[in-house]
Amino acid sequence: MQFKVDGFIFHLLMEVLLVKMAAYTRSAWHWKPSMFLVFASLLFLIIASVMLGKKNLWVAQGLFKIREWIALQPMGIWVVAGFFISYVLFFFIPIFLNTRGVMLQNLGDVPTTMLVGSDHQVIVEGMSRDFFFTEPKFVIRAYPYPPFTLLFHTMFLPFHSVGSYWAISFLTLTAFALVGFFIPVQFNQQKKMTILPTFYFITGLFSYGFQFELERGQFNLISVSLALTSIWIFHKYPKIRWLSYLFFTMAVQLKMYPLIFILGLIDNWQDWKGISKRFVLLGVMNFVTLFILGYKNFITYLQVIKQYAADGAATSNWIGGHSISAFVNLLSATITGEYVNPDWVWLQILFTLIVLICFAIIVYRAYKQNLPGPNAALLLGCAVLAQLLPSVSFDYTLSMMPVVLALVFSDIRKIDRGLSASIFLLILGMAYGSVQFSFTQKLVTAEMLFINPSMILLLVSAFPALFLLMVSALGLGFSQNITTQMKSQP
Repeated sequence: MQFKVDGFIFHLLMEVLLVKMAAYTRSAWHWKPSMFLVFASLLFLIIASVMLGKKNLWVAQGLFKIREWIALQPMGIWVVAGFFISYVLFFFIPIFLNTRGVMLQNLGDVPTTMLVGSDHQVIVEGMSRDFFFTEPKFVIRAYPYPPFTLLFHTMFLPFHSVGSYWAISFLTLTAFALVGFFIPVQFNQQKKMTILPTFYFITGLFSYGFQFELERGQFNLISVSLALTSIWIFHKYPKIRWLSYLFFTMAVQLKMYPLIFILGLIDNWQDWKGISKRFVLLGVMNFVTLFILGYKNFITYLQVIKQYAADGAATSNWIGGHSISAFVNLLSATITGEYVNPDWVWLQILFTLIVLICFAIIVYRAYKQNLPGPNAALLLGCAVLAQLLPSVSFDYTLSMMPVVLALVFSDIRKIDRGLSASIFLLILGMAYGSVQFSFTQKLVTAEMLFINPSMILLLVSAFPALFLLMVSALGLGFSQNITTQMKSQP
């Protein structure tokens, strides 16, 4: 009898325990820690580490061995490790470990168009065709593209809409392969593809920015590939630099922001006379090309630019924008409920100054080092600056980051490995990984970790990651060994 009673009590306790566990499991899907808990845990770990280090010599010795082990690892491992952290945060957790308890489809909530290639069709059908067959003047339908853009898109006029989109898509894919694979191989001293460029090339093919570059039928990668190809020709084949200047002018006339890559067309930072002549020549070439459709259309283009700049603040207020102005506007809207708030202009100015100061230091370091070939930290800084400064900079421009980083790490000089180098590379890998996933995936993780909407924005927006990439470029530029300098071989 006693055994039966004990057995009954045991089973009753087990049922209660299982019910509690089931209730806890259901509630666990919706659990999220407060910011106080997160920071308190980190603070506790830091304090505990310091106290243990003081009281136990073996702990200090262990930390020294860890630091020594870090310094001995190949530098590429930290880039990949940083990317893996972002992969877990913004792909693995949102899709499988989200609070809804179901597998979420990748990019399920990203706003896509009903017909792919919408931006491409606007230019081909609404601008280029109108200019040559309907209206004999420069007509802007949606975006302030330079006049040369209309001429470039005339090559797609013989195609029907589907064939035209296929053509621009394969051209974009070719441009990605050119600057993400072929040119890095040419800059490598052994003429082979190394680990990091391969890593960037493969991850870039599946990246969020590249997907939407294709989905919209955009041509950012085509423009950037022309700019990077011009840099390759400039440094590798000095005898045909006229071709480099032609490609660079075409890049700028398709999208104005590749103009920042003009700093890659410097082979000797001490030759101020040669640099001045080159920049003046390129400036004249690009200015004259703006008149390619005539003087009146040039004036129209300037008017469109002026109007678009005035309306830029209003058109960039969505989470897919990652410029400084877009981020500040979204932060203002999150906290105050007002998008364009004059009281927040100081924050936009502050971010702009910090970014420009970081970039200026990178340029100064490139000048002081004056090594042959394009400066790798400077190339990375140019790519980040081109996305942060414009008032309107949408998510598909992120497609340039894999190919730029593939070129940056195409030929690595011997590195004096150390803890600081590993930290900068880890940050670079995390920041790069962050911009490879959509804001919808990052939003799921952010909602699980944070309650404060402003903290959610810091994780979801691509601006903080791009800002960290600029800081990474600055950190790498402070070491001649870490800064990738691709040798020029005339």
